[in-house]
Amino acid sequence: MNKDEKHHKERKIEKFSTGSHRENKEGKGRMDLLPSRALIQIAKRLELGAKKYSAKDWDKGIPQSLLLDSTLRHLLQYMSEQKDENHLVASATNILKMIEQEEKIKEGKLPKGLNDLK
Repeated sequence: MNKDEKHHKERKIEKFSTGSHRENKEGKGRMDLLPSRALIQIAKRLELGAKKYSAKDWDKGIPQSLLLDSTLRHLLQYMSEQKDENHLVASATNILKMIEQEEKIKEGKLPKGLNDLK
């Protein structure tokens, strides 16, 4: 049995009244629970960044300390009610970038040195 076959055998298969079958989605994440309005705002923020730098430029790797610094700065600007840009969205975008990078570092797709907070 190859890896793919083993994976499918371990997953529970659901059968629907139509006769269709689908692998159980448990453990894959509930995409229907994501906050859609917030994600749209983050997508717009990333679009601005793509125009300013290039699409997914940040995905090449930025030290985590710089992303955290920017996150905290934007949170403080949000807390002081600065309205020059959406500072809460900027903070959330930076946090998502940090999470993405941390996973890529674990996978060996980005250098470990980028995680300079630990």
